[in-house]
This record gives sequence, C-alpha cells and structure tokens, in this order.
Amino acid sequence: MQIKQNNEIVAGNLTIVSGTPLLMEIKLNEESAKIYGLKANFLEVGNTLELNETILFNGCTVDPYLFDNFNLTENEYLLAKFRAFKFPDSSYVQFRANVQICLNKCQPTQCSNGQTAYGRRRRRELRRQAYEISLNTLLQVKDRTDNDDNKAIHEELQKHLKDLRVKNLFLKH
Repeated sequence: MQIKQNNEIVAGNLTIVSGTPLLMEIKLNEESAKIYGLKANFLEVGNTLELNETILFNGCTVDPYLFDNFNLTENEYLLAKFRAFKFPDSSYVQFRANVQICLNKCQPTQCSNGQTAYGRRRRRELRRQAYEISLNTLLQVKDRTDNDDNKAIHEELQKHLKDLRVKNLFLKH
C-alpha cells in the first residue's frame, strides 16, 4: 500500500498539505498479480493516538468527499483518489486496511451510491478467497491556509472529518 502525489510515491522528504489530491495504490508483485486478485474491505484512518475513524466499510466509502472507492486498474491493482486531510491534534494520519486476496479476480461490490467498488466479499466468493491481509501506511500532512482557496478546502475537509465521526457512531453500533 502506497500513497502517491503526481505519480511519485510520497516519502519523508515530500511535504503534503491539507487538500492536496493524492492516490492510494494497493498492489501485488508482478508474479502474484498473474494468479491473484485484490479487494479492499475495510480502511480506517487515525491520528496515531486514540482517534480512529472508518473511512471504507464493507468495501464502500463512508464519505466520497474524503476518500473515493477503490477501483481496479488495467494493470490489476487497486487505486483510490483522495485529498490529504489531517486531524486537528496531529499532523500524522495513519491508514490501516484489510485487503482480501482472491484466486484469479475478486468480485466487485455495488455500493449504495451506485458506484462499483472492489470491496466487501460475497458468500459465493469465499471458495475463491485465498486470505486476507492487513496493511498500513503513515502520512504527514501540514495545514496550509495561506490563501482563501486553501482555507476553504481545509475548512471543508475538517467539516467532513467531523461528519465522519458521527457516521462512525452508527457503524460501530
């Protein structure tokens, strides 16, 4: 699992600011990709302290403004678009995903918003499931509110993060 900005892997020396368009990729190595398929079932984000929020549940996004559904690319890896965001009390965002690995291909899921996603496994697919793995990555995000456009994006992201907390109350009960 890796995060990219402008087709470059986000590394420690790259500063990411809130609102920056990013991509999350989940890939198998070339040899394994010929045999197995992938499906993201669950994605949780946290501030590395005690705050954890579900952003992908049963394979479907909880808030498309914050994070898109994962889609399968021509090269058979999972890709999701999102904007960099951060929690108010930390500049670090940790992403933790549960990813299903299937023989051949995983079946896509129809989400309630009408989109197709490579998430939630179906009962008939259990025979094809090889196993499920957990992945994580950490992203450092800095606030940038030096102009009105950035400030508006930052405020909208913060609003969606607050809404995400409310949505998670329903998911966890």
